Amino acid sequence: MYADTGPYNDAIALLTEVIEYYKRINNHRLLGHAQFNLAYTFYRKGNLQEAKSQGAEALRYLTIINDSHLDEVKNQIESWKEKAIETEKP
Repeated sequence: MYADTGPYNDAIALLTEVIEYYKRINNHRLLGHAQFNLAYTFYRKGNLQEAKSQGAEALRYLTIINDSHLDEVKNQIESWKEKAIETEKP
């Protein structure tokens, strides 16, 4: 919700806390989804490099559990990578 409404720093702080909790309890499903939401928040904030980095972490966890949304997440992250490359061109 925060990622779509704009208080990105609040979303980042909340998702970071959630991710740490999911790591402690070793819940890869929720961890993968929270990690993707964090990546999406960075994307919406305009930090494409961090979005790519967090997206890679999300993919790692979603791959472990063979999540049904894996292909959609891969496609979304790939589009962020393309946008990041476009914005990095001189």
